[in-house]
Amino acid sequence: MDGQGVMKDMTGKKLGFLEVICRNGSYLETRHAAWLCRCECGKEWTVDGVSLRRGLVVSCGCKKGGKVTHGMSKAPVYARWNAMKARCLNPKNRSYYRYGGRGISVDPIWMKFESFLADMGEPPAGLTMERIDNNGNYTKLNCKWATPKAQANNTRRNVRHETSKGPLTISEIADIAGVGYNTIQKRLELGLTGDNLLLPKYSKLPKSTTS
Repeated sequence: MDGQGVMKDMTGKKLGFLEVICRNGSYLETRHAAWLCRCECGKEWTVDGVSLRRGLVVSCGCKKGGKVTHGMSKAPVYARWNAMKARCLNPKNRSYYRYGGRGISVDPIWMKFESFLADMGEPPAGLTMERIDNNGNYTKLNCKWATPKAQANNTRRNVRHETSKGPLTISEIADIAGVGYNTIQKRLELGLTGDNLLLPKYSKLPKSTTS
């Protein structure tokens, strides 16, 4: 399947400066089919089927001089690409101190929008771009599309609490316990730690460890 429709075999097709060599699994964490392509310059890389069919990616990024345009300046993914660069490169950006100001950079390959799009694809509905290592740079290996909740759990501001299920944020603990965020905060205020934080809603809590 490529997206929601029936997958079409694109092997051998010539699209822009790219020739499709063969199917190469699924693209990142999406349901889009991925295709191994060879650019006229000789470089081979994998592109998602949607981008190929829509003409969003027509080369490996080697074609310059305005001969090829992506036509996506108004697309959400283009806005996210621009925002990523601004956070890392523009000292006047209000978020620069949390990104470029502390050494977070953008992979030079991603300075070209077509390369960024080829690596990340368009974001599935409801997902935002997340760096897997929050102290790492914006690169293909360190970025993925994630839900806002998952991304919030990966911020530097989140303190993780040790449990038998590993270090967890308050939101993750609340999900496991089946209680609200504020309930876990209250347990922490009472001095509870470890698996006592994971107790279900109607469990009898141990006595407070605070004096």
